[in-house]
Amino acid sequence: MSLLDPKETFASLAESVGLDVRLRKAVQRLGHVRPTLVQSKCLPLAINSGRDLLVRAKTGSGKTLAYCLPLLQKILQAKSGSSSGMDERSSSQPQAVRAVVLVPTRELCSQVYATLKSLIYYCDEIVSLAVLSATAATREKSQTDLARQRAMLRDHPDIIVATPAGLLGHVRAGDVNLKTSLETLVVDEADLVLSFGYTNDISEIVKNLPKICQGFLMSATLSPELNSLKKIVLHSPVVLKLEQEEMDRSAGHLTQFYLSLPKKDKNLVIYVFLKLGLLKGKGIFFVNSTDGGYKLKLFLEQFHIRSSVLNAELPFRSRLNIIEQFNVGNFDYLIATDESTDAVDTDDEENDSDDDDEDDEDDKQQKSKRHKKKDADYGVSRGLDFRHVSFVLNV
Repeated sequence: MSLLDPKETFASLAESVGLDVRLRKAVQRLGHVRPTLVQSKCLPLAINSGRDLLVRAKTGSGKTLAYCLPLLQKILQAKSGSSSGMDERSSSQPQAVRAVVLVPTRELCSQVYATLKSLIYYCDEIVSLAVLSATAATREKSQTDLARQRAMLRDHPDIIVATPAGLLGHVRAGDVNLKTSLETLVVDEADLVLSFGYTNDISEIVKNLPKICQGFLMSATLSPELNSLKKIVLHSPVVLKLEQEEMDRSAGHLTQFYLSLPKKDKNLVIYVFLKLGLLKGKGIFFVNSTDGGYKLKLFLEQFHIRSSVLNAELPFRSRLNIIEQFNVGNFDYLIATDESTDAVDTDDEENDSDDDDEDDEDDKQQKSKRHKKKDADYGVSRGLDFRHVSFVLNV
Protein backbone atom coordinates (compact mmCIF):
# COMPACT_ATOMS: atom_id res chain seq x y z
CA MET A 1 0.00 0.00 0.00
CA SER A 2 1.49 3.34 -1.02
CA LEU A 3 2.05 5.95 1.66
CA LEU A 4 -0.32 8.80 0.69
CA ASP A 5 0.17 12.45 1.50
CA PRO A 6 -2.75 13.31 3.81
CA LYS A 7 -2.29 17.04 3.29
CA GLU A 8 -2.79 17.24 -0.46
CA THR A 9 -5.02 16.11 -3.32
CA PHE A 10 -3.76 15.35 -6.79
CA ALA A 11 -5.95 18.15 -8.17
CA SER A 12 -4.35 20.77 -5.94
CA LEU A 13 -0.84 19.41 -6.59
CA ALA A 14 -1.42 19.43 -10.35
CA GLU A 15 -2.67 23.00 -10.23
CA SER A 16 0.26 24.20 -8.12
CA VAL A 17 2.85 22.80 -10.56
CA GLY A 18 0.92 23.83 -13.68
CA LEU A 19 0.40 20.28 -14.89
CA ASP A 20 -1.04 20.06 -18.41
CA VAL A 21 -4.82 19.61 -18.35
CA ARG A 22 -4.56 16.47 -20.48
CA LEU A 23 -2.29 14.88 -17.91
CA ARG A 24 -4.61 15.98 -15.10
CA LYS A 25 -7.53 14.27 -16.82
CA ALA A 26 -5.48 11.10 -17.33
CA VAL A 27 -4.49 10.99 -13.65
CA GLN A 28 -8.13 11.47 -12.69
CA ARG A 29 -9.16 8.72 -15.12
CA LEU A 30 -6.71 6.36 -13.41
CA GLY A 31 -8.42 7.02 -10.08
CA HIS A 32 -5.58 8.81 -8.28
CA VAL A 33 -7.19 11.13 -5.73
CA ARG A 34 -4.26 11.78 -3.41
CA PRO A 35 -0.57 11.74 -4.36
CA THR A 36 1.90 9.61 -2.50
CA LEU A 37 4.53 11.40 -0.44
CA VAL A 38 7.23 10.86 -3.05
CA GLN A 39 4.97 12.28 -5.75
CA SER A 40 4.01 15.39 -3.76
CA LYS A 41 7.70 16.10 -3.05
CA CYS A 42 9.08 15.14 -6.46
CA LEU A 43 6.69 16.90 -8.87
CA PRO A 44 7.33 20.51 -7.75
CA LEU A 45 11.10 20.04 -7.86
CA ALA A 46 11.09 18.22 -11.19
CA ILE A 47 8.56 20.41 -13.02
CA ASN A 48 8.99 23.90 -11.56
CA SER A 49 12.70 23.81 -10.74
CA GLY A 50 13.91 21.47 -13.45
CA ARG A 51 16.44 19.96 -11.02
CA ASP A 52 18.11 16.59 -11.28
CA LEU A 53 16.71 14.25 -8.63
CA LEU A 54 18.08 11.31 -6.67
CA VAL A 55 14.99 9.71 -5.15
CA ARG A 56 14.96 7.04 -2.50
CA ALA A 57 11.56 5.55 -1.80
CA LYS A 58 10.40 2.04 -1.12
CA THR A 59 8.90 -0.21 -3.78
CA GLY A 60 5.23 0.59 -4.32
CA SER A 61 5.56 4.21 -3.21
CA GLY A 62 4.53 5.70 -6.57
CA LYS A 63 7.95 6.50 -8.04
CA THR A 64 6.86 5.69 -11.60
CA LEU A 65 4.23 8.44 -11.68
CA ALA A 66 6.70 10.78 -9.96
CA TYR A 67 9.01 10.75 -12.98
CA CYS A 68 6.52 10.00 -15.79
CA LEU A 69 4.46 13.16 -15.20
CA PRO A 70 7.45 15.58 -15.27
CA LEU A 71 8.93 14.13 -18.45
CA LEU A 72 5.53 14.16 -20.18
CA GLN A 73 4.93 17.72 -19.00
CA LYS A 74 8.24 18.80 -20.52
CA ILE A 75 7.43 17.13 -23.85
CA LEU A 76 3.96 18.69 -24.07
CA GLN A 77 5.37 22.12 -23.24
CA ALA A 78 8.08 21.77 -25.88
CA LYS A 79 5.60 20.67 -28.54
CA SER A 80 3.18 23.49 -27.74
CA GLY A 81 6.00 26.04 -27.71
CA SER A 82 4.74 27.38 -24.38
CA SER A 83 7.81 26.61 -22.31
CA SER A 84 10.00 29.63 -21.73
CA GLY A 85 12.71 27.44 -20.24
CA MET A 86 13.28 25.29 -23.32
CA ASP A 87 16.31 25.86 -25.51
CA GLU A 88 16.33 26.15 -29.29
CA ARG A 89 16.83 22.46 -29.98
CA SER A 90 13.21 21.76 -28.91
CA SER A 91 11.73 24.00 -31.58
CA SER A 92 14.27 23.08 -34.27
CA GLN A 93 13.47 19.35 -33.93
CA PRO A 94 9.69 18.91 -33.71
CA GLN A 95 9.96 15.11 -33.81
CA ALA A 96 12.88 13.60 -31.89
CA VAL A 97 13.68 11.39 -28.93
CA ARG A 98 13.24 13.67 -25.92
CA ALA A 99 13.17 11.22 -22.99
CA VAL A 100 14.72 7.84 -22.16
CA VAL A 101 13.62 5.61 -19.28
CA LEU A 102 16.06 2.83 -18.38
CA VAL A 103 14.92 -0.10 -16.24
CA PRO A 104 16.69 -3.36 -15.31
CA THR A 105 14.22 -5.92 -16.72
CA ARG A 106 11.96 -6.45 -19.72
CA GLU A 107 8.97 -6.94 -17.41
CA LEU A 108 9.53 -3.47 -15.97
CA CYS A 109 9.85 -2.09 -19.51
CA SER A 110 6.34 -3.28 -20.24
CA GLN A 111 4.98 -1.97 -16.93
CA VAL A 112 6.47 1.52 -17.38
CA TYR A 113 5.27 1.58 -20.98
CA ALA A 114 1.74 0.74 -19.82
CA THR A 115 1.86 3.57 -17.26
CA LEU A 116 3.04 6.08 -19.86
CA LYS A 117 0.41 4.85 -22.31
CA SER A 118 -2.33 5.46 -19.76
CA LEU A 119 -0.98 8.94 -18.98
CA ILE A 120 -1.03 10.04 -22.64
CA TYR A 121 -4.62 8.86 -23.08
CA TYR A 122 -5.76 12.39 -24.00
CA CYS A 123 -2.67 13.32 -26.03
CA ASP A 124 -1.53 10.09 -27.70
CA GLU A 125 -1.70 11.77 -31.11
CA ILE A 126 1.02 14.16 -29.92
CA VAL A 127 3.32 11.97 -27.80
CA SER A 128 4.76 8.72 -29.16
CA LEU A 129 6.35 5.84 -27.23
CA ALA A 130 8.68 2.96 -28.04
CA VAL A 131 9.86 -0.05 -26.04
CA LEU A 132 13.22 -1.66 -26.81
CA SER A 133 14.25 -5.08 -25.60
CA ALA A 134 17.75 -6.45 -26.05
CA THR A 135 19.18 -6.25 -29.57
CA ALA A 136 21.18 -8.79 -31.51
CA ALA A 137 24.37 -7.36 -30.04
CA THR A 138 23.46 -8.71 -26.62
CA ARG A 139 20.76 -11.34 -27.15
CA GLU A 140 19.60 -13.70 -29.86
CA LYS A 141 16.70 -11.94 -31.51
CA SER A 142 14.75 -12.61 -34.68
CA GLN A 143 15.33 -10.35 -37.65
CA THR A 144 11.63 -9.46 -37.53
CA ASP A 145 11.99 -8.14 -33.99
CA LEU A 146 15.03 -6.07 -34.89
CA ALA A 147 13.34 -4.67 -37.98
CA ARG A 148 10.30 -3.69 -35.92
CA GLN A 149 12.44 -1.90 -33.35
CA ARG A 150 14.44 -0.09 -36.03
CA ALA A 151 11.22 0.99 -37.71
CA MET A 152 10.00 2.48 -34.42
CA LEU A 153 13.27 4.36 -34.02
CA ARG A 154 13.10 5.73 -37.56
CA ASP A 155 9.85 7.42 -36.54
CA HIS A 156 11.76 9.24 -33.74
CA PRO A 157 9.51 8.39 -30.76
CA ASP A 158 9.33 11.04 -28.07
CA ILE A 159 9.99 8.53 -25.29
CA ILE A 160 12.03 5.32 -25.30
CA VAL A 161 11.62 2.75 -22.51
CA ALA A 162 14.40 0.16 -22.52
CA THR A 163 16.86 -1.91 -20.61
CA PRO A 164 20.37 -0.41 -20.76
CA ALA A 165 21.55 -3.29 -22.96
CA GLY A 166 18.54 -2.94 -25.24
CA LEU A 167 19.14 0.77 -25.86
CA LEU A 168 22.92 0.50 -26.10
CA GLY A 169 22.71 -2.05 -28.91
CA HIS A 170 20.74 0.41 -31.04
CA VAL A 171 23.00 3.33 -30.10
CA ARG A 172 26.06 1.37 -31.23
CA ALA A 173 24.32 0.38 -34.45
CA GLY A 174 23.46 4.01 -35.19
CA ASP A 175 19.72 3.33 -35.14
CA VAL A 176 19.06 6.18 -32.70
CA ASN A 177 20.75 9.54 -32.16
CA LEU A 178 20.25 11.07 -28.71
CA LYS A 179 23.04 13.65 -28.83
CA THR A 180 21.01 16.64 -30.03
CA SER A 181 17.50 16.01 -28.78
CA LEU A 182 17.37 14.25 -25.41
CA GLU A 183 16.05 16.35 -22.52
CA THR A 184 15.29 13.78 -19.79
CA LEU A 185 17.05 10.61 -18.67
CA VAL A 186 15.50 8.33 -16.02
CA VAL A 187 17.17 5.32 -14.40
CA ASP A 188 14.46 3.48 -12.49
CA GLU A 189 15.19 0.85 -9.80
CA ALA A 190 18.78 2.06 -9.92
CA ASP A 191 20.04 -0.34 -7.24
CA LEU A 192 18.73 -3.26 -9.30
CA VAL A 193 20.41 -1.78 -12.38
CA LEU A 194 23.69 -1.99 -10.48
CA SER A 195 23.07 -5.57 -9.38
CA PHE A 196 22.35 -6.53 -13.01
CA GLY A 197 25.78 -5.20 -13.99
CA TYR A 198 24.57 -2.36 -16.22
CA THR A 199 26.88 0.39 -14.91
CA ASN A 200 29.22 0.27 -17.92
CA ASP A 201 26.29 0.21 -20.35
CA ILE A 202 24.82 3.35 -18.78
CA SER A 203 28.22 5.06 -18.84
CA GLU A 204 28.46 4.46 -22.58
CA ILE A 205 24.89 5.65 -23.14
CA VAL A 206 25.53 8.86 -21.20
CA LYS A 207 28.52 9.61 -23.46
CA ASN A 208 26.05 9.76 -26.35
CA LEU A 209 23.73 12.25 -24.60
CA PRO A 210 23.72 16.08 -24.55
CA LYS A 211 25.76 17.69 -21.78
CA ILE A 212 22.64 19.43 -20.47
CA CYS A 213 19.97 16.83 -19.68
CA GLN A 214 17.65 16.53 -16.68
CA GLY A 215 18.27 13.28 -14.83
CA PHE A 216 16.22 11.16 -12.44
CA LEU A 217 17.73 8.33 -10.42
CA MET A 218 15.01 6.34 -8.65
CA SER A 219 15.96 3.70 -6.11
CA ALA A 220 14.59 1.80 -3.12
CA THR A 221 17.95 2.12 -1.35
CA LEU A 222 20.79 4.64 -1.26
CA SER A 223 23.88 2.46 -1.09
CA PRO A 224 27.50 3.64 -1.39
CA GLU A 225 27.67 1.80 -4.73
CA LEU A 226 24.97 4.12 -6.06
CA ASN A 227 27.38 7.06 -5.88
CA SER A 228 29.16 5.88 -9.02
CA LEU A 229 25.90 5.87 -10.96
CA LYS A 230 24.93 9.21 -9.42
CA LYS A 231 28.12 10.83 -10.75
CA ILE A 232 27.50 9.42 -14.23
CA VAL A 233 23.83 10.39 -14.58
CA LEU A 234 23.18 13.45 -12.39
CA HIS A 235 24.46 17.03 -12.06
CA SER A 236 24.13 18.69 -8.62
CA PRO A 237 21.00 16.70 -7.77
CA VAL A 238 18.45 17.23 -5.05
CA VAL A 239 18.43 14.12 -2.86
CA LEU A 240 14.81 13.30 -2.09
CA LYS A 241 13.90 10.57 0.38
CA LEU A 242 11.05 9.67 2.68
CA GLU A 243 11.80 10.21 6.32
CA GLN A 244 12.71 6.97 8.08
CA GLU A 245 9.83 7.22 10.53
CA GLU A 246 7.41 7.59 7.61
CA MET A 247 8.81 4.46 6.00
CA ASP A 248 8.63 2.58 9.28
CA ARG A 249 5.03 3.67 9.75
CA SER A 250 4.04 2.48 6.29
CA ALA A 251 5.80 -0.85 6.90
CA GLY A 252 3.95 -1.38 10.17
CA HIS A 253 1.28 -3.44 8.42
CA LEU A 254 3.85 -6.06 7.36
CA THR A 255 4.17 -9.12 9.59
CA GLN A 256 7.14 -11.43 9.05
CA PHE A 257 7.75 -14.99 10.24
CA TYR A 258 10.71 -17.30 9.88
CA LEU A 259 10.39 -21.08 10.12
CA SER A 260 13.39 -23.41 10.03
CA LEU A 261 12.67 -26.99 9.00
CA PRO A 262 14.14 -29.83 6.91
CA LYS A 263 13.86 -29.56 3.13
CA LYS A 264 11.72 -32.70 2.92
CA ASP A 265 9.04 -31.11 5.13
CA LYS A 266 8.72 -27.77 3.31
CA ASN A 267 6.06 -28.74 0.77
CA LEU A 268 4.00 -30.48 3.44
CA VAL A 269 4.09 -27.39 5.67
CA ILE A 270 3.04 -25.20 2.72
CA TYR A 271 0.08 -27.49 2.06
CA VAL A 272 -0.96 -27.48 5.74
CA PHE A 273 -0.70 -23.68 5.93
CA LEU A 274 -2.92 -23.33 2.84
CA LYS A 275 -5.38 -26.02 3.96
CA LEU A 276 -5.81 -24.56 7.46
CA GLY A 277 -6.18 -21.01 6.13
CA LEU A 278 -3.02 -19.75 7.82
CA LEU A 279 -2.06 -18.35 4.41
CA LYS A 280 -5.13 -16.58 3.05
CA GLY A 281 -5.78 -14.81 -0.23
CA LYS A 282 -3.38 -14.42 -3.14
CA GLY A 283 0.26 -15.32 -2.60
CA ILE A 284 3.67 -15.41 -4.25
CA PHE A 285 6.08 -18.27 -3.55
CA PHE A 286 9.75 -17.53 -4.27
CA VAL A 287 11.97 -20.55 -4.92
CA ASN A 288 15.70 -20.83 -5.61
CA SER A 289 15.60 -22.64 -8.94
CA THR A 290 13.43 -23.21 -11.99
CA ASP A 291 13.25 -26.95 -11.27
CA GLY A 292 12.23 -26.22 -7.68
CA GLY A 293 9.37 -24.08 -8.96
CA TYR A 294 8.00 -26.83 -11.19
CA LYS A 295 8.33 -29.38 -8.38
CA LEU A 296 6.28 -27.18 -6.05
CA LYS A 297 3.65 -26.66 -8.73
CA LEU A 298 3.34 -30.43 -9.33
CA PHE A 299 3.06 -31.04 -5.58
CA LEU A 300 0.22 -28.49 -5.20
CA GLU A 301 -1.60 -29.94 -8.22
CA GLN A 302 -1.86 -33.29 -6.41
CA PHE A 303 -4.22 -31.53 -4.00
CA HIS A 304 -6.06 -29.61 -6.76
CA ILE A 305 -4.40 -26.33 -5.76
CA ARG A 306 -4.01 -24.25 -8.90
CA SER A 307 -0.83 -22.23 -9.42
CA SER A 308 1.46 -20.97 -12.16
CA VAL A 309 5.23 -20.65 -12.47
CA LEU A 310 7.23 -17.63 -13.54
CA ASN A 311 10.88 -17.99 -14.53
CA ALA A 312 13.54 -16.83 -16.98
CA GLU A 313 13.07 -19.80 -19.32
CA LEU A 314 9.52 -18.82 -20.29
CA PRO A 315 9.04 -16.64 -23.40
CA PHE A 316 8.68 -12.96 -22.62
CA ARG A 317 5.05 -12.70 -23.78
CA SER A 318 4.15 -15.78 -21.74
CA ARG A 319 5.62 -14.13 -18.64
CA LEU A 320 3.58 -10.98 -19.23
CA ASN A 321 0.44 -13.06 -19.72
CA ILE A 322 1.06 -15.00 -16.48
CA ILE A 323 1.44 -11.75 -14.52
CA GLU A 324 -1.76 -10.39 -16.07
CA GLN A 325 -3.71 -13.59 -15.32
CA PHE A 326 -2.48 -13.51 -11.72
CA ASN A 327 -3.44 -9.86 -11.32
CA VAL A 328 -7.00 -10.40 -12.62
CA GLY A 329 -7.45 -13.36 -10.26
CA ASN A 330 -7.53 -16.34 -12.64
CA PHE A 331 -5.31 -18.15 -10.14
CA ASP A 332 -4.25 -17.25 -6.60
CA TYR A 333 -0.72 -18.64 -6.28
CA LEU A 334 2.32 -17.63 -8.30
CA ILE A 335 5.56 -19.61 -7.97
CA ALA A 336 8.40 -17.30 -9.02
CA THR A 337 12.09 -17.86 -9.57
CA ASP A 338 14.26 -14.75 -9.70
CA GLU A 339 17.27 -16.37 -11.30
CA SER A 340 18.87 -13.11 -12.36
CA THR A 341 20.97 -13.75 -9.24
CA ASP A 342 21.70 -17.28 -10.51
CA ALA A 343 20.86 -18.83 -7.15
CA VAL A 344 21.69 -22.47 -6.60
CA ASP A 345 19.23 -24.71 -4.80
CA THR A 346 21.70 -26.89 -2.91
CA ASP A 347 18.91 -28.68 -1.08
CA ASP A 348 17.48 -29.85 -4.38
CA GLU A 349 20.88 -31.17 -5.38
CA GLU A 350 21.15 -33.08 -2.11
CA ASN A 351 17.69 -34.54 -2.55
CA ASP A 352 18.43 -35.57 -6.11
CA SER A 353 21.53 -37.43 -4.95
CA ASP A 354 19.52 -39.10 -2.18
CA ASP A 355 16.93 -40.34 -4.67
CA ASP A 356 19.25 -43.00 -6.13
CA ASP A 357 20.67 -40.65 -8.78
CA GLU A 358 17.36 -40.57 -10.61
CA ASP A 359 18.67 -37.88 -12.97
CA ASP A 360 20.81 -39.75 -15.48
CA GLU A 361 23.39 -38.16 -17.78
CA ASP A 362 20.84 -37.45 -20.56
CA ASP A 363 18.60 -35.59 -18.12
CA LYS A 364 21.53 -33.47 -16.96
CA GLN A 365 22.43 -32.63 -20.55
CA GLN A 366 18.84 -31.62 -21.24
CA LYS A 367 18.84 -29.39 -18.15
CA SER A 368 22.12 -27.83 -19.22
CA LYS A 369 20.74 -27.03 -22.67
CA ARG A 370 17.54 -25.64 -21.19
CA HIS A 371 19.33 -23.40 -18.68
CA LYS A 372 21.33 -21.74 -21.47
CA LYS A 373 18.12 -20.26 -22.85
CA LYS A 374 17.35 -18.08 -19.84
CA ASP A 375 16.56 -14.42 -20.44
CA ALA A 376 19.20 -12.32 -18.70
CA ASP A 377 16.85 -9.31 -18.75
CA TYR A 378 14.31 -11.14 -16.55
CA GLY A 379 13.53 -10.24 -12.95
CA VAL A 380 10.48 -10.32 -10.69
CA SER A 381 11.85 -9.76 -7.20
CA ARG A 382 11.02 -6.04 -7.15
CA GLY A 383 9.31 -3.23 -9.02
CA LEU A 384 6.56 -5.21 -10.73
CA ASP A 385 2.93 -4.49 -9.96
CA PHE A 386 1.43 -7.62 -8.40
CA ARG A 387 -2.09 -6.72 -7.29
CA HIS A 388 -3.96 -7.70 -4.12
CA VAL A 389 -1.19 -9.97 -2.80
CA SER A 390 -1.84 -11.06 0.79
CA PHE A 391 1.39 -12.92 1.49
CA VAL A 392 4.86 -13.70 0.13
CA LEU A 393 6.52 -16.99 1.05
CA ASN A 394 10.26 -17.47 0.49
CA VAL A 395 10.54 -21.23 0.09
